[in-house]
Amino acid sequence: MVGMKGVANPASQDASRIPLILSLAVNLALAAALGAVWLRRPASVPAAPIVRKAKPAAPVATANTNAPKVKTIPFTWQMVESEDYRHYIANLRTVECPEWLIRDIIVADVAKLYADRRANFAPAHFEPWANADQRRQQWRERSDHEDQLAAEQRTVIKELLGYDFSPEGGKIWSEEPVAAILLGFLPDEKTVRTVSLIQDMEDAGRRIRSEAGGIMLPADTTRLQQLFDGVRTDLGNLLTASESDELLARLQTIKFAFQGDLHFDGVAMTGGELRAIMRSSESVEDVLRDIAFDDEPSKTERQQRRQQFERDVANLLGPARFADFQRAQDGTYREALQFTRDHNLPKATAVKVYETRQAAEREAKQIQQDASLSDEQRALTLQVIQQTALQTVATSLGAAGKDYLKQNAAWFNGLGSPASVPAIPEGTP
Repeated sequence: MVGMKGVANPASQDASRIPLILSLAVNLALAAALGAVWLRRPASVPAAPIVRKAKPAAPVATANTNAPKVKTIPFTWQMVESEDYRHYIANLRTVECPEWLIRDIIVADVAKLYADRRANFAPAHFEPWANADQRRQQWRERSDHEDQLAAEQRTVIKELLGYDFSPEGGKIWSEEPVAAILLGFLPDEKTVRTVSLIQDMEDAGRRIRSEAGGIMLPADTTRLQQLFDGVRTDLGNLLTASESDELLARLQTIKFAFQGDLHFDGVAMTGGELRAIMRSSESVEDVLRDIAFDDEPSKTERQQRRQQFERDVANLLGPARFADFQRAQDGTYREALQFTRDHNLPKATAVKVYETRQAAEREAKQIQQDASLSDEQRALTLQVIQQTALQTVATSLGAAGKDYLKQNAAWFNGLGSPASVPAIPEGTP
C-alpha cells in the first residue's frame, strides 16, 4: 500500500459538506466551548500524519471588547478543520461531535479522494492486433489496480476510525430492508463491516468473471476460491462462532424460504429444526459461495444435490412430517391447504383433497396411455375417474365443496371429456 503520509484530500474545500457540521454551533454555549477548545489545542501531532488539503486557519475573531465581563469567539469552520486527518477527528471529538457523524464526514472525504484517483485511470485501450490473451492481461492489470486502490482506501479508513467501514456497505445497511433481516441480530459495530465484506466479495467476483469473458480458466476459478476463502476467514475473525452460524443460516433462509425455493406450509417443526434444514440447504446451494462464484451446476448435479438435501430433511423430520414437507412443495396442495384454512377445516381435509387429485391424475394418465382401449372406452373410463374425484372432494369439503369445485373447474374438466363446468355430484351442499 502507498504510504499514508501523502494522502491529500482535494475535497476539503467542498462547501457541500459544511452544512452537515454547522449544526454543531447552533447556540452560543457551544460557540464559547469551541473558542476555549481552539485556544487550548495541543501543539504536538501524532507520527505519520494523514494529511488533507485544507485552507490555512483564519484569524480567530474576538468578542466585543466593550463587554468587559464576557468574551466569546464566534464559531468558524476553520476551528475544527485541520490539514491532518487525525487532528481533524480529534477536534471533532473534542467538541462532542457524534461518532456516527465523524465517521460519515471522514468516510465521505476519503471516498472523494479515491474517486478522483479512479477517475484518472486511462480508459482501456487495445491495439488492433492484440489477441484474447493480451486483452485479458490488460483487463486483469486494470482490475488489480482498482483492487489495490480499494484496499488502500479501506486501510486509510480503518487507520483513521479504528475499524473497517465501506460506504457501499453503509448504504446497503441503511436502505435495504433485507439487510435488517439478515444482520439485525449483530451488534451495531459489526453490521456494516459484515455487509462490506460480502459486498466487496461480490464486486471482486464480478470483476473476475467479467475479465474471463464467460470462459472460466483454472486460474480464474482459483482466484474466486481464494476470494471466497479470504472472506470466510475475515468473517470468522469478525464474528463469534454463534454469530457466524446465525449469519449463514439466515443467508440460506432468505434464499430458500423467503424467495420461494422451499415451502413449509402445514409442516410442524421447531425453530431449531428449521435452522437445521436451512443449514442443510447448503448441500443444494451455498448462498455465500454463490455470491463469489455465481456458477450454475448441471441438471444432473442439481438433482443429486436436491436428493441429498431431501435425505437430510427426511432424517430430521421423520416419515410423517417429511410427507408434509413433500406435499408443501406442490402448489396444488398449498392452494388446498389455504382453502381449508379459509373455511376453518382441518389440515387432514386438505391432505385428502390433494391426495384425491393426485390419484385421479395418475389414473387418468394411465388410461390415456393405454393403447388397448378404444376411444369410447377411454372416454367412458375418464368420465368415471372424473366423477369419482368430484364426489370424493365434495364429500371431504362438505358445505365448502361447491366453491372449491367451481374454483378448480378447469382441472376437473381435464380429467374427462371437456365441458363448460364439471357436473356437481348430487347431494353436494
